[in-house]
Amino acid sequence: MLTILSGCLCGLAAVSFHIGIDKAETLLINRALVAPRFTWIFWSILTPALGGLAIGLALHYWVPGAVGSGIPQVKFAYARHSGYVPLRDAAGKFILGIVQIGSGASLGREGPTVQICAGITSLLARVSFLSRQSQRRMTSIGVAAGIAAAFNAPIAAVTFTLEEIIGDLDQTMLSGVIVAAAIAAVVERGILGQ
Repeated sequence: MLTILSGCLCGLAAVSFHIGIDKAETLLINRALVAPRFTWIFWSILTPALGGLAIGLALHYWVPGAVGSGIPQVKFAYARHSGYVPLRDAAGKFILGIVQIGSGASLGREGPTVQICAGITSLLARVSFLSRQSQRRMTSIGVAAGIAAAFNAPIAAVTFTLEEIIGDLDQTMLSGVIVAAAIAAVVERGILGQ
């Protein structure tokens, strides 16, 4: 049941992240590009610069755990901290990722989506009082769901999770990873239609 809930929540988080980036881009970048006369040049340079400065300060002072693309941080958490991904880092990655990518940073949404989804499943594991080993399993479920929703590719998500996060073909994790990836992709496709 927790795997199904994880797939649904991760799919919804990925959709929210995608929509948030689109809205921020419309608000920031598209406005800069349609500025009158030659001021669009000024705004097109200033918008990403100010966005990067604001995000850099927020990462330094507010959520230093949200620094980076997301996937290396999750791999480290899986290997060293029983899959513990702090919710603060995931929430920071969500908010700051929307602003940063929406203001013109040349980043993808896939890596942050993985960290956000791993944070969600890590929280679910903790509030469900699962063992440390089960917490690690839940983190791998979040990774697969995040990749499946971000790329709309559940089979690739399962393969990536097995190779890059888990490191081997662990039969105890395989079914959860497959189910969560499929559900997250269905949720994402059902809402965004892509």
